[in-house]
Amino acid sequence: MILDPWDDAEELARRLAVPDTPLVIVIGAQAWCAKCRNLRPAFDALDAQQGFRILLWLDVDDHEPFLGNYLPDDLPELLVCQNGLVLYRGVVGNDARSLHEEIEQACKVPRGAPDTTGIFRRLVATDWAKT
Repeated sequence: MILDPWDDAEELARRLAVPDTPLVIVIGAQAWCAKCRNLRPAFDALDAQQGFRILLWLDVDDHEPFLGNYLPDDLPELLVCQNGLVLYRGVVGNDARSLHEEIEQACKVPRGAPDTTGIFRRLVATDWAKT
C-alpha cells in the first residue's frame, strides 16, 4: 500500500518507528512532468512486489506544504531512507526497470547521509504539521 502523509501520518510514524525499515520516496509532478507520469504506474506496481517497504509518492504541487522548503534539483527524484538516513538520492528514469534497479542498489548501501530534506523527520511525527 502506498501511503500518503495527508491521510496516513500515524501509520507512517508507527511503521518508521521499527528499526531498519526501508522508506522509498519518489518526488514528482504528475501534472506537468512527462517522466513522472510515465514512472507513476511503475512505482504503483512496486507496491505489490515490495510489500515490506514503505512507499511514498510525493507530488511537488499536491504535497508542497509537507515538503516545506525542499525542492529537488530535477524530477522525478528517488530517495531511499532507513533509520533517518538517506541511503540514496538521485533522479530516476521513467521506466520500471530503472526504478527497480536503483531501489535495489540503494538498499544495499550500508551507510547513509543525514536527511537534509527534513522529510524523514516530518514522517516520524504523528502530526507532521507541528514539526
